[in-house]
Amino acid sequence: MFRLLSVWSGAMPTVKPLFPTNLPQDFPFDPQEFAVFVLLGIVSGLLAALWVWLHRQYVLFMRNTKTLSNFLQKNRFIYPGMMTLVVMSILFPPGIGKYMAADLGNQEQVLSLFSNFTWGDDLSAAQAAVVSHWEAPGVNYFGCLFIYFCSIVSKYYNT
Repeated sequence: MFRLLSVWSGAMPTVKPLFPTNLPQDFPFDPQEFAVFVLLGIVSGLLAALWVWLHRQYVLFMRNTKTLSNFLQKNRFIYPGMMTLVVMSILFPPGIGKYMAADLGNQEQVLSLFSNFTWGDDLSAAQAAVVSHWEAPGVNYFGCLFIYFCSIVSKYYNT
């Protein structure tokens, strides 16, 4: 929003990307990537519909259970505290958190995900150092990225 306001006020000529890359601008996407984008959109839409249905079932359960509903209305901080305790216990580094670059902060995680190189076998020393944060014993970086994605989605939907 601040970037849009700075363009509107005239402080900047255009909105600049948050994480600039060196990708070619002539044709930034390969045709086979469009099929993956469409599939990702379909899967995300189905998961969102499932989430809405599950949340509705949860709300109906809470409304129909008078004792639980009255208890949570009188003690408003118990439910958020319990949910925070459960999610953080699962995501703590000795648990699932060890698969999510737990030694990096949030900003460093995002910067390493947007690093401008292909994660593969031919890596320089600096690139291997970035990738090494996303590896755990018995799980390669693709598995760690999948676990990270699932945890981010679950955090988003639990807010």
